[in-house]
Amino acid sequence: MKEQRMKKLGTWNLVALVLTSIGAVFSVVSLPGTLFPNKEALVSVGGEALYNQVNSWTHKVPAVLEVVISLVFAALFFMAYKQIKSGKLPNKLIYFLNIGYFVLSLILDQVVLHSASTDALAGLDSQTAGVASTAMAIGSIVGILFAVLLHLPQIMCLIHLFKLEDPTVDNE
Repeated sequence: MKEQRMKKLGTWNLVALVLTSIGAVFSVVSLPGTLFPNKEALVSVGGEALYNQVNSWTHKVPAVLEVVISLVFAALFFMAYKQIKSGKLPNKLIYFLNIGYFVLSLILDQVVLHSASTDALAGLDSQTAGVASTAMAIGSIVGILFAVLLHLPQIMCLIHLFKLEDPTVDNE
């Protein structure tokens, strides 16, 4: 039973590693566009204010941190995978930190999205604003559910780790 649980732990950790690595690659690929935004395109879409917002340090610093953090988590999941393959249990802290970072970034994203949507809806008539507000809420919910599904492997790793460490569970 313990070997099966270790194999499942390894599989879920590998899935977490692959998903985190894909996210890290997307973060790295999108970083140049974030650090050096196309002024003409942004001004034509949202005016000078949009360009100034996207070109500010408050937009660039979180993007750089996202790249660094996603690369760190990919490395941690890789090290955990190597530990699992050698028959050792990885530290649960890796998975808790990843889930905690996910929840924190989700909360911050929702705060920023709410602020931006409030500004965007301010100039619309009440009926159009209501429809747009509903569409944004549905989009947020779908995005949150999708993001939660992407963190299911970390949750499954924690479940298997707790069961492997529990002496009352038959792990033989």
